[in-house]
Amino acid sequence: MKNYDILKEFNVLYIEDDTSLLKNLSEILEDFVKNIYTTDNTTDAYI
Repeated sequence: MKNYDILKEFNVLYIEDDTSLLKNLSEILEDFVKNIYTTDNTTDAYI
């Protein structure tokens, strides 16, 4: 089994226009990374 502890040091910006996928995948990722920032468009991601 792989050790994913190193991911706890990562901040992730996840941009996805499919809101259902954005919600579901971000809920999964938040268990593995330090912080996850989500948006559904690149304009908000840039700010």
